Amino acid sequence: VCDFILLRSDRSMPGLMSVLQKLDDASLERKRRVTVPLIKEIMNW
Repeated sequence: VCDFILLRSDRSMPGLMSVLQKLDDASLERKRRVTVPLIKEIMNW
């Protein structure tokens, strides 16, 4: 999961924090673990 995110996102600290916050919010809302399919769904990658 980490490699998937790092290959597709901005590597600046603010960029990574933004991605992680979106994924955290979505996983809590949907009561799902952060997985590659969830990341693709949320981030439109």
